[in-house]
Amino acid sequence: MELLDGPAPLLEFLSISEEPRFDSGSAVIGPLSELLRRPESSGLRHLELNCPVDWTGVSLPRLTLLSVGNCRDKTGMEAFLNALAQMPLLEELITQYAFIDYRGEPAASPLVPRAVLSRLRVLRLRETAANCTCILESLDTPSLSRLCVNSVERGSALWQAHLCAAAASKMDVLGQIGTLAVSGNRANFPYDIFLRCYHDVPNTPATDAEEDSTHDWLNDCTPFLELNTNHCIDQEDLAAAAFCQLLSIQSLRCLVFHKKLPSQTLWRHLIKHTQFVAELRVFDIEDARDLPAMLVRRRCGDLQGYEDLQYALPRLLCLTLDEVSFRGPVENNPFLTLVRRRYGMGTKHPPFISTLLDCLIERYENGAEIETLRLLEPHDIKENRDVEDLKHVVRYVEWSNSWTPLTWEHDGFDGELPSSCIFSTAIIPW
Repeated sequence: MELLDGPAPLLEFLSISEEPRFDSGSAVIGPLSELLRRPESSGLRHLELNCPVDWTGVSLPRLTLLSVGNCRDKTGMEAFLNALAQMPLLEELITQYAFIDYRGEPAASPLVPRAVLSRLRVLRLRETAANCTCILESLDTPSLSRLCVNSVERGSALWQAHLCAAAASKMDVLGQIGTLAVSGNRANFPYDIFLRCYHDVPNTPATDAEEDSTHDWLNDCTPFLELNTNHCIDQEDLAAAAFCQLLSIQSLRCLVFHKKLPSQTLWRHLIKHTQFVAELRVFDIEDARDLPAMLVRRRCGDLQGYEDLQYALPRLLCLTLDEVSFRGPVENNPFLTLVRRRYGMGTKHPPFISTLLDCLIERYENGAEIETLRLLEPHDIKENRDVEDLKHVVRYVEWSNSWTPLTWEHDGFDGELPSSCIFSTAIIPW
């Protein structure tokens, strides 16, 4: 604490982290705030603070990196935004749980006029939707190249829509979207929806199926926009429409669904703005039974008279199913699961493969053919039946030959039925 009381004219790097004190207020806020206000502190270039600060009167004209957050005694946002306006050389800004939360309402009004941060390249926010929106609307960032917004679980669908609009306002400088990845919670809970936007597009035609991996591609490429919101964007028309209409996804060429297929609400809005998508990747999804119905859905007649363009994703040429289960979600009863998956319950195919075949045939017959089907590490598939039948309805079927066989191991059950086991299909529902 004594070091913070004196002048520091040569100080360029400062990092302070204070453990929360529940018996009293912050011990560092006073001395630190005074240090930052001193004229000789204007040489600071790198500032990382996990403690509260009074930003009133602070001017740091040479600062290039600022990280604030994890404060028990929250920082006032209005003074912080005014201080940002005095940081013209700032290149990276990070905030994490730094500001007061008024039950989902913003902690301050956006700056008017906006703070011009002409060199800011990276902006990372982890606050409520209202506070994230306020920060985005307060900054003019003509050089921004990466935006990461994590909206903590607080706030209404209206604020989620405002947040989408505020993020979309940065798209002019961030650039066009080549690939959009939508990740959901695998469990059926109304929690986070994670959106990642990339300039790049997977080079699928030049990649052998054995070497292709959606997981590796997503990890190797850097998204220029990450938006992690609560469930409102997936379930509420207002937020879903704001996202799809404002994020300039007309340039989209590749769409990725990860962990979970999108809700009907989000899908209905997505297909209005994704008519140029050429590849759909469905990755690590256990229950893909709704996918065929999604792909034969008509686009609400918005292109009347052009029947071949009315399907969802009308220019879709390649469908990649990566680590997808072909026999639906695993059930709690391993015996029933094995019977359904292995023996098909008296039908030639389980529902997903049957409806997928119907979907591919219908699109072909109506001029919206999916020419290539890629099966990467498929789960619960029969090569001599399922794959061969798919080859009869798709022009090109490529698969990695790395697949999970139709077995189920659970509590000592080895996946094999006893030879004496006799069962009736009539008493076991599909």
